[in-house]
Amino acid sequence: MADRIDAVTIVGGGIAGWLSAVMLDRFLNTGSDAPVRITVIESPSPDAPMAGEATLPSLPNLLRQLGISESEVFRRCHATFKLGVRYTGWDTDHRGKPLRYLVAHTAEPLCAGRPAALYHLAFGGGGPDFAQAALPASALIGMSRGPRTPADGEYGARAGYGYHLDPEAFAHLLWETAVQRGIEHVLADVAEVERDDAGNAAALRLADGGAVPVQLVFDTTGRIHRELGGAEVEAAPTPNDRVIAARMPAPRGAKKRPSMDVTALSAGWAWDFPLRNRIGAGYVFSAQHLSDEQARDELLALLGRGASEAGVQVRTLPARFGWLRRRWVGNCIALGPAAAAHEPLEATAVAGINRAVRWLMYYWPDRGDPGALRERYNGLMRQLDQEIADYTATHYRLSNRADTAYWQAVSGRVPVSAAHRANLDLWQTSLPGKDDVTRNALFQAGTYTMMLFGKGFYRGRALPKSRDLAERDWAEHRRKVEAAKAQMGRNLPDHDALLAATRGDRGQQVAGLTTLAGEQPAMP
Repeated sequence: MADRIDAVTIVGGGIAGWLSAVMLDRFLNTGSDAPVRITVIESPSPDAPMAGEATLPSLPNLLRQLGISESEVFRRCHATFKLGVRYTGWDTDHRGKPLRYLVAHTAEPLCAGRPAALYHLAFGGGGPDFAQAALPASALIGMSRGPRTPADGEYGARAGYGYHLDPEAFAHLLWETAVQRGIEHVLADVAEVERDDAGNAAALRLADGGAVPVQLVFDTTGRIHRELGGAEVEAAPTPNDRVIAARMPAPRGAKKRPSMDVTALSAGWAWDFPLRNRIGAGYVFSAQHLSDEQARDELLALLGRGASEAGVQVRTLPARFGWLRRRWVGNCIALGPAAAAHEPLEATAVAGINRAVRWLMYYWPDRGDPGALRERYNGLMRQLDQEIADYTATHYRLSNRADTAYWQAVSGRVPVSAAHRANLDLWQTSLPGKDDVTRNALFQAGTYTMMLFGKGFYRGRALPKSRDLAERDWAEHRRKVEAAKAQMGRNLPDHDALLAATRGDRGQQVAGLTTLAGEQPAMP
């Protein structure tokens, strides 16, 4: 039997590098008599600042498992709550009016023991307002409420949530956590990769003259992975190849809404969300259909801002969306931006790192040839990347827009995998079900249900399972939903007030704060 791996080297810092380090230390070393030594080699040259990072609901659970204080996340990372994503302008109704819908981070409810979506289809006309009709949590965004009271404690939730946060600040918090827990930090550039007779990385020579022997390498830069021959990339199916990243002060006096907004524009789509101290925004677009200047002007017009306005920072960057066909080559695993660059439509970057590290620990190798472990891991990661690409492509493939050359090129035309194409065919006569997606799917059936209703996919359809339902059951469900919305409005605090309380702000009046723990919203 080959020797065990007792040292892991992570090349590259940022969120990917430091989150991986903290996860490995927590899940591999806690309670271990023979802990794995973890070293992070990070370039001393800082990365350019990003617009912001939005996350899925899996991150709060991960941070809780890692023993990181949620108050610290909000205080240090300028974080706000994210209860879902609001989509605007991806589709139009029969009058040509842009549709707007929510994909909430709260699970799809049941009505009389069956999916509420069946009743919405039968008695609500299958309109795009499914989340609003069936989920009391949807009202929290409109009322700008937080998902819990302070009395619920850290990571408590009465509605599912992720975060909007400052990526540089989050990476710094993870770095600080890692160093405090004994993870070694080497600040240097990698100058050369030494390889053994099998072609694996044996040591990393540093620009300062030092050398680090390696057993297993996590590469968030792509440098090591490319040298070991793993550069084959699967290109994303959309024509988008440019990204604008924008940072700007929040409008004075404006409430911080607990959602990310995604708006389809003339040659792509824009996002924006609030942080504690600013707005994070951007535009993913096709240079074939729009110049950088035109894209900048369109984004700023959407946000109601001017290019010369104080504090407005705009950077335009080339984008190559796609993913590696083999993340694990030799003794090197590509992670984070080195492994995949997906359009940030559903904020999957951090969730992808979480999955990648967890699966790697499940298929943990020794110092011999990982063989079948590596192949299974690569297969799972290809499946994850294809799932994210399919979810993104569905927004284009099912769009009915044709008002610009860009939308004429992508609406109904962006390809998806054969498996997902079969699901889209199936979902014309059936709602998405748990068996239609894989057990490890990032996007569960309920997420697709909210998206498909929002895009008008089910308007006018009559599905076999939506027949023979009792309208009184739907009426009772709707009554409970509306009652729960009213109760949440009374009992859950204003989003800004909850943020201030979670951070532990002092010396200021925190208005609109409810601290009652007793009265729980009646979830249908």
